[in-house]
Amino acid sequence: MDYSQFYYDQQKKLKKIQKKQNITVLKKLRISPNIQANDLEYKVKKVRDFLVKGDKVKITMFFPGRMIVHSELGKKVFQQIISDLKDVSKIDLFPKLEGRQMSALLVPLISKK
Repeated sequence: MDYSQFYYDQQKKLKKIQKKQNITVLKKLRISPNIQANDLEYKVKKVRDFLVKGDKVKITMFFPGRMIVHSELGKKVFQQIISDLKDVSKIDLFPKLEGRQMSALLVPLISKK
């Protein structure tokens, strides 16, 4: 067997192995605490699409300026998002405040196949 045939067979085996690997994709979403209802519905719809595809979603809320004083508004928005998506996701990391950002990680209930 010559080298080119051997190399070709090795590449085919490698591609076959790579196809079977499950690659996890992390999608990120950035929102603000004073997001309007229609914008929130649109973002939730997009997150739902990502979760149905099998991707993980990290939702980050940034508190600009003095908005950090009103972190309870951010918690309410997160609770609404989580309640809207509880049928297609579960919470991997609960919302927590880190500096000026509050973030949570949602994973799909059913992984993609």
